[in-house]
Amino acid sequence: MPLFVVRENAWRIVESLVDPKRIESEKLRANESEKLQARSPQQELRKTLCGFSHDGIEMDFASARHLALISYTSVSWSIYDRLTNVCGRLAATEDVGQHHKQNPKLVEDLLTKQKERSSPMDAASIEKRKNQRGREEYGNQLFAFSMQFHLRAAYDWPTRVVYTIRNWLVHEGTSMGNVRLFHSDQIEDGLRLHSEAVVRIEDMCNIIRDGNGDPEKCCLRGAANPWKEGSDKDLIEVLKLYHGEVDTMLVGLLKWSVDSFVGQFIAFSGRDKTVLSGAAVAKIS
Repeated sequence: MPLFVVRENAWRIVESLVDPKRIESEKLRANESEKLQARSPQQELRKTLCGFSHDGIEMDFASARHLALISYTSVSWSIYDRLTNVCGRLAATEDVGQHHKQNPKLVEDLLTKQKERSSPMDAASIEKRKNQRGREEYGNQLFAFSMQFHLRAAYDWPTRVVYTIRNWLVHEGTSMGNVRLFHSDQIEDGLRLHSEAVVRIEDMCNIIRDGNGDPEKCCLRGAANPWKEGSDKDLIEVLKLYHGEVDTMLVGLLKWSVDSFVGQFIAFSGRDKTVLSGAAVAKIS
């Protein structure tokens, strides 16, 4: 699939932003550029553009970082949207799977605790739901066998973090209000997130930490989790590990959805094919 190739190449560009050898070469190139500018006053206006080279185009590091991250996160979510659509259409409830105006969404549908009903419930139904043990924890399940509960318990946190960061980059740029996403625009700081941005992301994703300070609703624990309490957050590590978690989730969900569909067909096709075919022939006759 072309999108997977595009995503791989986009990630290589992101990694190159913080490659130690490239950083050193860019420093040397920038120093040489400044020396040339000192000898050529007429180029003084271009001075701010000579700090980084991205695909042969001179620009500052912050611009190159933003372009690379938008490319990678956008193509990643193009893949996620397509796979979610397949899973939702195959295995979700009718409200989601047969929705004609909107494809199933990963965060809005698959990871949502409680979906709104198309028609409001009366007071008696609301009271009855409140008295059902554990009902609010599971919400209106979109999949059989509590699959949605498992997705939320194991993958909710990393999915929401990378989704929030993608939306921040695409819709807000590098700042949301007066909160900067990155610690600085210097190449030495790479993709280190600003401490205020970390707090904002945690609030937006409703972080809950366990007794060891690790985010709940995530399979990564201890040193394996890049979102450690009280430590700097390096976005390249966050994207690499958390996108890996989303990849794992969707591979498992896709396999489960297809296997469920095929299993249902195999389980019933032997008898039902004969009965339904006979009924169809009788109707035509």
